[in-house]
This record gives sequence, C-alpha cells and structure tokens, in this order.
Amino acid sequence: MCAVIRFRDRGAASLFQRIAKPAMDVARLTFVCIAVLLVGLGASARAEEEPEGPPEADPEKTVPSWVAELFARPNLQQGLLSPDGRYLSIVSRKLLTHSVQLIDLSSNKQSVAFDKPGAEYSTIDWQAWKDARTLLVSYTGRGDWPAVRRHRISRRWLQRVVAIDVATGRQTELPLAGLTDILRDDPDHVLMQEATGGRQFLRKVNVRTGEAATVDQTRDGDVRWDTNRKGEPVIRYDMVGRGGVRLQYRPTPGAPWATAFTLRPKEIEALPDFAILEAGPDVTSFYVAVMPEGDKGSRELRLYDFKTRTMGPVIYAAPSHDFDSIAFDPRDGAVLGACYVARVRTCEFFDKVLQRERRGIEKFFEGERNVKIISASDDGAVQLLYASGPDEPGSYYLYRRAEASIKLLGLAWPSLKPDTLGRMTEFAYAASDGQKLVGYVTRPPKAKPEDRPPLVVMPHGGPEARDQFDFDPWAQVLARAGYVVFQPQFRGSGGFGRAFASAGYGQWGLRMQDDVLEGVEALIRDGKVDPDRVCIFGASYGGYVALQAGAKHPERFKCVISQAGVSDLVASQDWERRTSGADSPTYQYWLKSIGDPVKDRERLVATSPITYAAEYRPPVLLLHGDYDGVVPLEQSQLMEKALAGAGRKVELVTYRAVGHSQWRLGARLDAMRRILSFLSASIGPTGTNLENGSLTPPPPPPAAPPPSR
Repeated sequence: MCAVIRFRDRGAASLFQRIAKPAMDVARLTFVCIAVLLVGLGASARAEEEPEGPPEADPEKTVPSWVAELFARPNLQQGLLSPDGRYLSIVSRKLLTHSVQLIDLSSNKQSVAFDKPGAEYSTIDWQAWKDARTLLVSYTGRGDWPAVRRHRISRRWLQRVVAIDVATGRQTELPLAGLTDILRDDPDHVLMQEATGGRQFLRKVNVRTGEAATVDQTRDGDVRWDTNRKGEPVIRYDMVGRGGVRLQYRPTPGAPWATAFTLRPKEIEALPDFAILEAGPDVTSFYVAVMPEGDKGSRELRLYDFKTRTMGPVIYAAPSHDFDSIAFDPRDGAVLGACYVARVRTCEFFDKVLQRERRGIEKFFEGERNVKIISASDDGAVQLLYASGPDEPGSYYLYRRAEASIKLLGLAWPSLKPDTLGRMTEFAYAASDGQKLVGYVTRPPKAKPEDRPPLVVMPHGGPEARDQFDFDPWAQVLARAGYVVFQPQFRGSGGFGRAFASAGYGQWGLRMQDDVLEGVEALIRDGKVDPDRVCIFGASYGGYVALQAGAKHPERFKCVISQAGVSDLVASQDWERRTSGADSPTYQYWLKSIGDPVKDRERLVATSPITYAAEYRPPVLLLHGDYDGVVPLEQSQLMEKALAGAGRKVELVTYRAVGHSQWRLGARLDAMRRILSFLSASIGPTGTNLENGSLTPPPPPPAAPPPSR
C-alpha cells in the first residue's frame, strides 16, 4: 500500500495527501508515485485528475468555448487492466455522469460494466481489480449523506462501492466506501474503512456477500490506515486540529498504537519532501523518499523503521534529477527501478530485460512524450500506457510484450486537436554568472516563424517545484490567444537535485529573480517575440516573482498578474511565525528559504514588492482565494491598498471559499477570463478575437494632431 505525505512548500495543493492504494500496478512491478505537485499554475500533466465534485452552475459561459475545453475534465480516465490482462476497465465521462466501460481485449467486445442512468449526477471516484473477474467501483451520486452539512455542500451526495462480477454482471453492494488494501492473498476479502456512530472503523469485507468484520477502530475524525505486505494495519494517520497529522505505528501487528510524530499544517507544508512509499521487508519498516542532507545530491530512496526510528542507507538516487516514482515487485517488495523527469519522463530499471523494454517504449514515442505505465497484467505481458506531451494532452495505448506492439486505444481529451495547440520547445540560456538554465517556450499555434507575438512570462510557484515538457492548460490558453509563453526554470526550482534547489535559499528577489529576467532578455535577443509587449503572470511564489518584476523592471513589463502571491516578505514571515511557532520546522524552513525578519530585515524589505508601491508603473491584477491557508489573502490586500493609495492602477479579485492551489473549475475559468481581458488591454490589440483564438498586430498609434496655427 502507498500513503503519501507531501512536505511541500507554498505551492502544495493540500496539507495532507493520502493515497489509499498503489498509484500504479504495473506488470511484475508496482509503481508508487511520490506525487510532488507542480505548484502555482498547476502540474503540466493532467493524467488521473482529482475526482470531480458536484457541478457548478455553467462556468463555461464566462469564457469562450475553446478556453473551457482546455480546462475540461478528461473524457477517459482511470484505465485499469485486469490481473490476467484480458479486460480493460476505464471511466468514461459524458455530460454530468460517469460510467465504467469494459473492453474484452481478447475479442475487442465493449460493454458497460457500471453506470447510474437514473442519477441526476454521478462520478466514479476510483476502481480496483480484486481478481481477474471482480472489479470494485466507488461512485458518488445524489443521496442522503450526513457529512454534507459539515462540508457545506448545497446538495446531498452519497459515496458507495459495488463489487462487479464481470463474467456475469452480478453486482454486490459493499457497506463501506474507502478501500485500504486489496488483500491480494485473500481471494474473498478486502480491507475497507467506515465512519459511523462517532467512530472510524477498519473492516474486513467479503466482496461476494458484503459481510464485514471489524479489524480496528478509533475515535471519529479524518483517519487513514496503512498496511504491511501481509495486509496487517501497522500505520495510522490521524488528522488533528485544523489540518495537522499524527502518525501512529504498531511495533508488532496487533500491539497498541504508538505515536511516531505529530505535525501541524504548516510543518507539513514546509518540511523537505518525505514520502512513505511502500511497505518494507519487515513489519515496521517502510520505503521512504527523502531529500539528502546538505546542499548536494538528489532525492533518496531509503528504508525507515518506525519501531527503532532509524533511517537506513541510500538504496537509490538519480544522478542529477529527483525521482518521482519507484517500481516495486509486488511479490517480495524488491526495488526494481525508478522514474524521473529529465526532458521527458525517463525510467531506469535494474533488470536488463525490463530496461530494454522501457527503452523500446520510449523510442516508439521518439522521446517526445511523457510515458507512464498506468496498469498491467500480473505477468507483464500486457501494459496500459498513458502518454502526454505539449500537443498531446493525454492518450491511452496498449502494449503487448509478445508482439512488441503499441496500439492507440483512446484520447482523454478528443476535442483538443494538435493543430489547435501551441508548440512547446526547450529554450537553453546561460545566466550572467555562467549557470546553464532552461525554460519552456510555447508559441501560438498559428504563429509563423517570422512572427514576433507578445510575450507572457509565467514563472512557476514553489519555489521548489518545476514545470515540465508536457501539456499545460494555462500555457495553452495563452498561446491559443496569441501570446508566446515563457516558463523559466530558475535556481531554487525542484526536480534538478538538491544543489540547484538550495541555490535559491536567501535569494528571493535576487539571484532567483535575475534568472527569470535574464531568460526573458535571452529570449528577446533570439528575435522571436515583441520586446515592447511583455507581461508577467505567476501564482504563489510565481506571483511574488511577477510583482517583484514589475517593481524592479517596469521598463520591461507592461503588466503584472499575481495569483495568490507574496507582496511583503517581512509580514509574510511574521505571519508564519505567529501561525506555526518560532521553533516549528515550518518557520525554520522559511528562515532558510527567505530570511530572518529581524536579522535580514533590510534585505527582506528591499526585496518586497510592496516597498516600491509608490513608484510602481505597470498595471496590476491580483487574484486570491479567501480560504488560502498557505499565502493569506492579506498579502494581496496589502499590495492592493499600497498601490491604490499611491494612485497606481490595480484590481484585486477575491474568490469566495477558494484555497491556495486547487481552485474549482468556475473560479479557474473566471480567473482566465479576467487574465485574457487584462492582457489584451495591456499588450494585445483592442479587437482580440478570442472566439477564434487569435490575435492580430495592434493598430498603429493615432497620428499626432497638426500644430495649431
């Protein structure tokens, strides 16, 4: 089983991410993703998106249809192969309902395994194969759900699980909703979780009859269990306070629970990456991913023993990049390989046969796609691949080892045609101190080589995150509207090893900022963009970069857009200290990353955008959610007040009940509508044809009036 704690910085999508089943069951191996989320503007790859919630009221009406299409949820998702490789189950979305389609790969016969035709709205939350003929499907539909009132959902939605015999079509309703362990060695049972009567229960459920027996229980609240390789619960995560986590463990199966550590919300946000990946060879050991000590190296795979609280030696570390998933053999837990993102996703297997197979798959896609093995048969003969790239939002392919063949099965976003998407390329440049850097440049789909369109610089959040050579809906919307989009990977970014990330410590507004500006200037020297029409747009840390760029380089940037960005570093650090505590790991991390508001006050004031409000020149658009617990709304309010007080052009748009990263669809579409309008007024033509997704050169300035006589 896999559980992930994201110890991520300002760009984390949530305080505590728990995965209740392996992220990818693959051939003879199990891939477990660390789920390091690209922040601010979101991850570029959208495979296996988060489950949908109840639909909002026509959010697409606020923007042109092609903008809504770029942000739409996939038509196909959650593809899974049965253990024997005979069946493919995949979730199909049509309007506001989901269904599970079943394909018999031996005959190519397709049927509907599960749907709710009478439901006003339903969504498939997850699916899992218990064995070669039993498919578990969790769905949410309209019904009585007491927790709805707690979550302030206007309608009542109910989550249920059914076990489907795909040979006969017989469905068995299971009494619980959360899957903890598939129990591969038990032919009839799974471990599931239930909240009832003020308590949380872990139960062993018979998938044939629906009967359940209690295995463990605790007080009511947000709780998640994790199991060892024998299916015994040995780790439990308890949510405490408002988003904190207490990790409990059992020294031996069946023993009383003991506390390993407790983390407050901000401590989860700020600690270096630490992810519990997979059960280890001993009952109290787990494979974990950690960042190395010091300023060198890359993410490391180690064994951690919760009983002795000791960390084992390094098992694997990529040479120059941070791995983001590990492959395990489900039979004995042996580590088989790892994957990381270089130019595109690359996997290294220790077994030569598996490595040759992987290289053959990568060669098929010509090194232009990020290829994930989503699922596979137990013997590895059949594999379900998911490929994505800048002009391919996501496609499913079937690989057969015996035939060494790869066949396209379906497109996740069939309405998005390659010729309507912007073309992304890598752009290599050197900083003024000689450091080699790279950025991603996306040009409008209709732009000619000799065209010089306006430029939107889009720094990522984090700052210890990164962009990828992959599909990015934000970049694609801007490119479709006629803008070149530049995404620089500045020092301080994650994914490139510890030295590259730590080079950003204490460099907010300094070296990190210079890396962005020097990339812009290099791109302008390349002659492919209009140097007089440049704006900058970022979220989270990227929003800070945007605000600081407008403050320090008003001659270059004609407009600034900040989504949930920091404007006052001193006030931000003071807030972190108040909410997290001066001795907390959170505050200690931000002291290292940003600086001490007392000892480094002069530097923090000099690198705070709000300091320059009086002489700020570019117009500013601020976007912020009022439920942001990572960068408080106060940061945008302070900047708006300072700019407005100085008579500068500024607009603050506040989104109700919206957090830091995971903005609901309606909020994202409204934000993009405002962004496009703001950009058009600043560096685009007055007659932007957004419906056709194109921009024409701006009209010439009006002629000067004749001299008076």
